[in-house]
Amino acid sequence: MTQPTPGDRARQQYEDVEKKTAAAMERLVGSEAFAESLAMFVGNVTALVRVADLGLDQVVRATRLAGRRDIARLGRQIARTEDKLENVLVVVEGLEAELALARRERDEARGRLEGGESQGESQRDSGGTSTGAPRRARAARTTRAASSDVLTRGGSDESGR
Repeated sequence: MTQPTPGDRARQQYEDVEKKTAAAMERLVGSEAFAESLAMFVGNVTALVRVADLGLDQVVRATRLAGRRDIARLGRQIARTEDKLENVLVVVEGLEAELALARRERDEARGRLEGGESQGESQRDSGGTSTGAPRRARAARTTRAASSDVLTRGGSDESGR
């Protein structure tokens, strides 16, 4: 037989140490004390996670960062504001149309006056009752009612918050 080489001896010693270590670990893991220690460790880690969570919650509250509930509430407020703005835009467009009509009629009347017509002729043409005037008055009442409705609804939305 040949003598073992230093490499063979090192490998043999390594395998012996590995076997002894594996046997010791199996005895350790198989013991009741290890199970108790592991259970205690898991309980401590869980408690630390709870404490960290509460601490983080306190930090978020102290810095006044918006939470999920706050963001949802702000989203609802923005949607209400957009609806109100849309209603106001509709009223403004109606008023702009009414103003454009009034300006057009005013310019036409000025053109007739400057074009050589006398006041008597322009009154005779209209017969003293203009069909545009009642129409404008109706449009003005409708527009005022719509803007009043928008303002009234706007007030009730705020109080319903």
